[in-house]
Amino acid sequence: MTPVVQESPTSSRRPVRATLNKSSRSEVPLSALDNDPHIKQVWADYKAAPTSELRNELMEHYLPLANKCAQRLHQKLPAVVQVDDLISAGVLGLMDAIEAFEPGRAIKFATFSALRIRGAILDELRSMDWAPRQARNWARKLDNASRDLQGDLGRSPTDQEMAEKLQLPATEYEHVCRTSRSVTFTSLSRRRENTSEGDEMEPYLAVADDRAVDPLQESQRRFLKGYVTRGLSRAERLLVTLYYYENLTMREVGQVLDLSESRVSQLHSQIINRLRDAANSTGRALRELEEAA
Repeated sequence: MTPVVQESPTSSRRPVRATLNKSSRSEVPLSALDNDPHIKQVWADYKAAPTSELRNELMEHYLPLANKCAQRLHQKLPAVVQVDDLISAGVLGLMDAIEAFEPGRAIKFATFSALRIRGAILDELRSMDWAPRQARNWARKLDNASRDLQGDLGRSPTDQEMAEKLQLPATEYEHVCRTSRSVTFTSLSRRRENTSEGDEMEPYLAVADDRAVDPLQESQRRFLKGYVTRGLSRAERLLVTLYYYENLTMREVGQVLDLSESRVSQLHSQIINRLRDAANSTGRALRELEEAA
């Protein structure tokens, strides 16, 4: 949620929101923000008697600083990171800079606040990152070493060559590889381009679902069920379906058909014999057709 700096009930000014491209001074060059005579008077009044109204006026004036810093950092980050989240963190850094700034010193507020805004955004990114910093460092080292060896060897390096490049024992190198693999992740909700078709697709559509039914096996199962039960009476089809497709026992099938277990077993044997005879006759007919051809 985007943080909002609330004003006192007596203020008629609107609250400052950390939204991109909504500042009334976004078209003013950042280097000229400190040159406004009115804002210099606001600084003097705020440091003499701090109020939420004056603070909000300063934040509205310097909000482009947070926007610019967030956009620059966002260019180096994955697409899953939202620029609005960075701007919100930058606004918190801007508030801290306003409280700590001393206008009497010979330094511009834009210069003074840049480090605090950037630091607040980086702190927010670290809090959002679930991977330890050491794992991130090793992932970068592995990537750099692999890139260097590929350039020197003209092929993908082996594990032994990577371990020698990083000056690590084989066991420690394996541990580093396992740790760094946990750093790599992707968003299932982000759309990506399908390079073969040229259109976009949801990444989760490319993730295999082990619980999903194989369409080919399901179609074959339905065909076999229809073929097996063809020519059987309604009770016989129900017996075959319950026993072979619903995995009921003979006793449970008897309870459904209101028959004894022995009678169900007798009917089952008769159905199997009839199906076996039908399959044998079909097989003989196919062989005769192949021989005639």
